[in-house]
Amino acid sequence: TRMTHPTLSTTTTTTTTSSSSSSLSNAETTTTTTTTTTATSPVATATASSKRSTKNKTPYSALGPEKKKQYAAAARKKKELRFQKMTPEEKAAHIERERETKRDWYYSNKYRKAMKHLQRDLSCQNLKVAFGRSKLSASVFGKDQKMILIPQTVSAVYNAIGQSKTTGSHQGCYGECTAGSIQSAFVELVKMSLVIPGSTTMVELGAGMGKPALHWGALFNSLCVGVENDSNLFLSSLSNLKKVYKKARANNFPLPPVRFVEASIYNIETLNPFNVVYSFDSLFEPELVAKVAEILNNSSCQVFLSYRNMNEWLSHGLACVTLLHQVQMSMTVSKEKRTCYIYRLRNSSEAASDIIFSGTIDAYKKGKNVLTEENESIDVSMYCTKNMKTRSQNQK
Repeated sequence: TRMTHPTLSTTTTTTTTSSSSSSLSNAETTTTTTTTTTATSPVATATASSKRSTKNKTPYSALGPEKKKQYAAAARKKKELRFQKMTPEEKAAHIERERETKRDWYYSNKYRKAMKHLQRDLSCQNLKVAFGRSKLSASVFGKDQKMILIPQTVSAVYNAIGQSKTTGSHQGCYGECTAGSIQSAFVELVKMSLVIPGSTTMVELGAGMGKPALHWGALFNSLCVGVENDSNLFLSSLSNLKKVYKKARANNFPLPPVRFVEASIYNIETLNPFNVVYSFDSLFEPELVAKVAEILNNSSCQVFLSYRNMNEWLSHGLACVTLLHQVQMSMTVSKEKRTCYIYRLRNSSEAASDIIFSGTIDAYKKGKNVLTEENESIDVSMYCTKNMKTRSQNQK
């Protein structure tokens, strides 16, 4: 039998013939051997061998260290060969992909380490307040899973305030955004070069408990004025300001230059000289939205953060407005998703500052220390007694 190609199977058949001769007394037997070859498919052979190998294959975890090194070396070699066959554009995209993977891994591990350190000092409830959730979540990382780093000065604000209780409002309070959401919106302003830390001022229409205003003051160390019509929420914002100042002094942090004003938006004529306007206006009444549009048209503010889209503002008469960016926001209690729209305003107004803000602006021009000292001298109990008298008069 002659050996042939390994993929060809060889079969041998033997035929025996007997020939008798009259001259010979015994029979002579001759043996003839014929060889036939039948071709089989190489794919079928490879499939069969792979099936046999998978049955007897040991799991990777059960392999020894030497075998694991061999597997790792083979994988590296395959990766290098694949990389050599790529075009220059594909190589550049591959390198960028590898960098993003390493960066995501670094930040996720950094986040876990930071959470472990914080859990030693803070309660789980305070962690939820400061970071949106106590675990790794989309409210902290955002859509692209990039971590939103919250400075210690800002986290101290949320730790001092604690869990908000908005049941004291007689006009209703419709939720608050997480610290990570507000941080992402303010960071976008910095990325677009719309904010200069230390000098850019902000006014918040409908301040509520005062968290976004305190967040701004602690993050940028610049003036922020919160306007609130509800007396109970105004008192809550004053008490929160006192708590934040106490926490900041304990940690040797700068005091945020924030001022809260009890006033109605209907009584405001202009928002000069503030640069940024923030308003959680998703549930504002149509008349109030129209009033806000009128105020913005009579102001020289450059940036407006709102929760209403462009068509709504144009329908209510807001002029010279351009949509720059939008940020996905998350609510603290309901985990409801909202969209914060960042608008660029191009109105030019030389109107003087409103009477509501004149005292705060004068104190801020004298120095941040003057403003913070005035805030510390505020007696919240005096406002409480005044509020009780007005409520009793209204009931009568």
